[in-house]
Amino acid sequence: MIVIVGKWLAGLMIIGCVILFMFLLSILYILFIKHIEFDYNFFIRLFMLYLSSIIYLMFFYQLTLFFSVNARSSKQVVIIMFIAWCMFCYVIPILGVAVGKHLSNIPSWNEIEQLNSEIKIEHNEERKAYRELNIPGESRLDRWKRYQNDLKKNIYFFLDRFRRQGHLANLISMISPAHLFQVISEHITGTSVEDYQTFMDRARYELISYWDLVMTYSYFEKTRYEINRMHLERNASMLAASQSYNRLTIRKSLSGMVVLLFPIVVLNIILFFMIIMCYENKSIII
Repeated sequence: MIVIVGKWLAGLMIIGCVILFMFLLSILYILFIKHIEFDYNFFIRLFMLYLSSIIYLMFFYQLTLFFSVNARSSKQVVIIMFIAWCMFCYVIPILGVAVGKHLSNIPSWNEIEQLNSEIKIEHNEERKAYRELNIPGESRLDRWKRYQNDLKKNIYFFLDRFRRQGHLANLISMISPAHLFQVISEHITGTSVEDYQTFMDRARYELISYWDLVMTYSYFEKTRYEINRMHLERNASMLAASQSYNRLTIRKSLSGMVVLLFPIVVLNIILFFMIIMCYENKSIII
């Protein structure tokens, strides 16, 4: 048991030092070459990513140690680990995407474009009827908003089905620790599909709010001083909202990392005790 614990600690130190060296090298490169300043959120995320990387790589190290204890030669260990690496990194994620596409069908983009063309034709005919027959009804702005909403419904329907398909493929691919670590990295760095969708929703809301402000007649009736004051108040509220959003994303990334890392931690613990049991049984037989 002492031999296995010594090998485990040696592997942990080597993996931790190598990852730390690469992280420090990347930070120095960004600081001196790209001239980018970091805030405390960056270092929190970096530490979370560092910890997740060690736990993830320790899974493969312990898997190698497990096969080395049970295999007859080092050649068998190399072949088995190569097959396991291909399965975890390539085969299972590809199968997850294929199964997700099969279980959750989405309309093609050409079908969405055809529906948008039909809505555009219908809108043009309606606008032509209003002009020729002089029928009282909605204003041009209201008709344009309704037309845009109809187009958005089709696009949102396509995006929602596409998002569901990707979510299903991710759930299936999470059988692989490699894909699980990819999802963890996306949550920590804020580059996941959910983070992108949240950012786009916020940007769309701000754009629509600003457009509604410009389209109101009261905006043009205000003086230059009042308009500048409105913009300053709006920028201050957006800055406060972005700071609270950063704190919220840090908490969300931390909770997501803990939940997603739990299966890998459990696998590491199981592998550790399996290695000890196999080594002790092999020692007794010898």
